Amino acid sequence: ILPNSYEEKIKELVKYLLNKGYGIASGGATGTDAFALNAILHFGQCPRGIIFSAWKHIAQFPAIAKNQIKRFIDEGGKVSWGFVPFNACRNAVVAGLLGRNIKLASEVAGLVAFLHGESRGTTFTISQAAKRKLSIAAFLCGANAALPNLPQGHWVALQQQKWKGAYKIVYS
Repeated sequence: ILPNSYEEKIKELVKYLLNKGYGIASGGATGTDAFALNAILHFGQCPRGIIFSAWKHIAQFPAIAKNQIKRFIDEGGKVSWGFVPFNACRNAVVAGLLGRNIKLASEVAGLVAFLHGESRGTTFTISQAAKRKLSIAAFLCGANAALPNLPQGHWVALQQQKWKGAYKIVYS
């Protein structure tokens, strides 16, 4: 999970993207997703957000996220519901999470990822976005974070000082 120290950076990035006319998509998880949803709520921009859920119902989200997601929905945010049923086995949950990530990558214009430690789900989502040749920016957050190797292109550092530690994919 991304440390709380990144919440302000994500809020600044959400504000930047909203001001540029973009919507904000999320996987509805903790860490980066929760920080992005907090920012959308803070700016009163829920109708410009969407959560791609692996779950069939709000009750299946982690307890820490339920109130935030309920408020997001109540304030006009959209949810693309998944297919994982209550009390699903581990394999069904993993399949649902991967399916959510594929759907997210297939329905957005670009991707911003925050890599912290080993993040297989985030890396998978980046690879799905790269297959579609989407614009991708990735922030390295912490000593163990690494950019995934992608056969479609290579990473270059963003030059803007305010996005220090960020990279973008350049396709071959």
